[in-house]
Amino acid sequence: MKKILFSLFLAMTVNAAYAVGDEVTPGKLVELNTIVAIVNETPILQDTLDQRVNMVERQLESRNIPLPPLDILKNQVLNQLIQEQLQLQLAESRHIQIPQAQVNEQLQKIADQQKITIAELYQQATLDGFTRDSYREQLQDQMRIHELIQTTIAAKIVISPKDVTLYRNSQLSHATSGKEYRIENILIPLPASPTTQQITEAEEKANKILSEIKSGSIAFDQAAVRNSSGQFALEGGDLGFRPIAELPEIFAQFIVSMNPGDVYGPIRAGNGIQLIKLVEVKNNQQELADEQIREALFKRKLEEAYPVWLASLESQAYIERKM
Repeated sequence: MKKILFSLFLAMTVNAAYAVGDEVTPGKLVELNTIVAIVNETPILQDTLDQRVNMVERQLESRNIPLPPLDILKNQVLNQLIQEQLQLQLAESRHIQIPQAQVNEQLQKIADQQKITIAELYQQATLDGFTRDSYREQLQDQMRIHELIQTTIAAKIVISPKDVTLYRNSQLSHATSGKEYRIENILIPLPASPTTQQITEAEEKANKILSEIKSGSIAFDQAAVRNSSGQFALEGGDLGFRPIAELPEIFAQFIVSMNPGDVYGPIRAGNGIQLIKLVEVKNNQQELADEQIREALFKRKLEEAYPVWLASLESQAYIERKM
């Protein structure tokens, strides 16, 4: 069960790359390799940021999400790079390594899922700026991050048979049986112990965004790319289809009374102020088995714990942004 979230972190792989294969003159090297941030003692370079921004732009265009102003997009992408660097540094300090054989196995799984060969997978990756080696390196890094999360957060999460029974017998379970919900969310972050002023400012920002969405001046997914600090911000805040047991508990009570297209918020959650949109409801006409409930509850707890843990990493690190 501890491996069920690998696809979540694997999704980050297609969003990540390093500048590759470009012939660089000395003058161009200086321009590209400007330091845009320092994470503890590790620099993040301009070419790394630019490569990731270009990839995110293509992915947003493929989702028909209008691009935000470039400075906003760069800031969002830089935040993602900083978070990844923090996790890789911790993985390194704990000597977490992924053998090449495991990378090969994961490559085969990805190729099988897409029904293509590994050679075709590499060819597909070049369209996003990867070389064969940089694609493998990035996949290996994401596998290291995944292993770090499993040993640091997931290992502490226990879903007991009683938890499963309590959920199955709950009114919420009966009301949503056989359904999956596609949700988008926007997170306005708050520190672990926010002041009254910080809460007020976050709520004001959330209400302003909500007003813009409801007035039709901006779409929810576009607002998520611009404003959200959530894990799926650069995917337009899209959490995908999930059973209600897998969605954050604080969302569930509102989702069951919403119709597709409805937007709700602000909602005060453990890591900040949330806005949510119900995009679609899918009827599977099949109740979750006990193991499926256990996995859904596990994912919920892990996704609730992950941003809190990540914020703690950031608060303890030296982070200097140069842009």
